[in-house]
Amino acid sequence: SGIPAEHVDGSTPSDERDAIFARLASGETLVVSNVGITCEGTDIPPVKCAILARPTKSTGLYLQQAGRILRPWQGARAVILDHAGCAREHGLPQDDREFSLEPKPKRKRGEVVDVPIRFCVNCQAVLPARMRVCPECGFIFAEVRALPREIAGDLVEAKKGGEATRDDGPTATRPSRDRSYQRAAYEQLRALARAKKKDDAWVAAAYADRYGAPPPPAWVEHAWGAL
Repeated sequence: SGIPAEHVDGSTPSDERDAIFARLASGETLVVSNVGITCEGTDIPPVKCAILARPTKSTGLYLQQAGRILRPWQGARAVILDHAGCAREHGLPQDDREFSLEPKPKRKRGEVVDVPIRFCVNCQAVLPARMRVCPECGFIFAEVRALPREIAGDLVEAKKGGEATRDDGPTATRPSRDRSYQRAAYEQLRALARAKKKDDAWVAAAYADRYGAPPPPAWVEHAWGAL
């Protein structure tokens, strides 16, 4: 397809392997396929994309593979193409984890792991489950609402002119719901700014124009995804 690619494996001579990795670091070669060669210890910071083409039950190996492209380099973002579904098995590489010397209990064959991730239906990005807005494309996830609770009761006839029970005033839940919508709108503006190559000042101005006040400092400090 016209894409400069090379391959290394256990039979590749050391000098040839070094030359291949040098061409990868310089950009002369864009793709290097391998099996178990670059998973651990390989240090080529300019490489910012990893293709995970095989599944693994080892969380440690998964984190090592992802770690090859997470080395900082000129502000470039890392991209993982997870064709093997490793994120479903182990979560995202940046997740907080508890490590212990005690062995984990073995899972039964066919047991499903509940990993807190979600997939953007618009751009296929794999995201933390808590996210309401995709930081890659700005897609807003539909709010999942619980079904109404059913209780036993008696059906009664409504009397004309009876006492009104409707109350349009504020409720205990409305402020927090409105706040979550505003946060989602703020993250959508950040995603739009990323696409238009705008900065945080543009996001703050656009938010203030919509809601009459700048976004809270805590949102700016803990924003999802860098511009």
